[in-house]
Amino acid sequence: MTPEEALELFAAVPVGILSVTREGVIRGGNFAAARLLDVPLRALPGRSLLPENAKVDERSALLALFEQGRFDERDLPFVGNDGRNRGLRASGRPLPDGSVAVIVRDPSADAARERRRLIELKMDALGRLASGVAHEYGNVMATLSGYAQLAVHDPSMKDELVEAVISSAPRVRSVTDALRAFERVPSGEFEPFDLADVVHRVAGILGPEIERAGARLDRNLGSRGPVLGQRAAIEEAVLAVVRNAVEACRGGGTVTLTLSTDEERVVLLVADTGPGIPDDFRDRVFDPFFTTKGSLGGGQYQSGGGGLGLGLAVAGNSLRSHDGDVELVTNASSGTAF
Repeated sequence: MTPEEALELFAAVPVGILSVTREGVIRGGNFAAARLLDVPLRALPGRSLLPENAKVDERSALLALFEQGRFDERDLPFVGNDGRNRGLRASGRPLPDGSVAVIVRDPSADAARERRRLIELKMDALGRLASGVAHEYGNVMATLSGYAQLAVHDPSMKDELVEAVISSAPRVRSVTDALRAFERVPSGEFEPFDLADVVHRVAGILGPEIERAGARLDRNLGSRGPVLGQRAAIEEAVLAVVRNAVEACRGGGTVTLTLSTDEERVVLLVADTGPGIPDDFRDRVFDPFFTTKGSLGGGQYQSGGGGLGLGLAVAGNSLRSHDGDVELVTNASSGTAF
């Protein structure tokens, strides 16, 4: 790279960069730095980064930073042409010629960008949630509409219509119940209970499903430390995670439940020897309505369950309300662990 090309690159970098003497005088900078300091680019050289109205101790502290040449994330009370304090943050690194390279940024702009990013993430999540709800209700309504149109022309189809309504109602109810779970805030007192007892109860509830799947369940419950919370909510979360593991082991496989303590927390590891989770799906396993088991997941990873893809999302929401969490900790091709 030629010196001219390097200068062009330096000028185009969207991060504020200044070259400053050890006395705090600007030698030069790029366009981004000029915008942050609210001065023309040509007015940067010779300008002091020490505020004229700064107290003696403040000026001394800033001078000490420039003389030191290396500092991270310090306030830089630069006053722009409009007389306002810019409220910038700065980091410095010494340069070979004895000056200091100072990176400047505007915390308020960073906060605004972060707010926009969070809003975009929330809107994206809301869009996926709305799409999932529309998909599920659309399937149900399409089925009922089809039977209704047949019943209009053939009275003998009314029994099939009634049967379709009865069979569709639980699926619709499961969607609405799961959506309510997202806004549910634990009420009442938290009480201590043994998580190992919850694991044993979940194993009992899932006994018939484990048998139908041809799977095996191993329990390593060495730690029996109590946790604090609402037992029913935690039990629902554990049930959802273990049920996913059991469904992954259809046709034979092993689900291992290991309970241990990690500093101040109790950790439940749910591991299965199923086909694993594809890398493309890894970042989506906790998204509402994302599933590899039914119509929304599709492909070779269907387990025949036709799940709604709400189990892990609801479990995570419930656990976070208890100052806990659920995460994918392994993603091997021969199994999965949460």
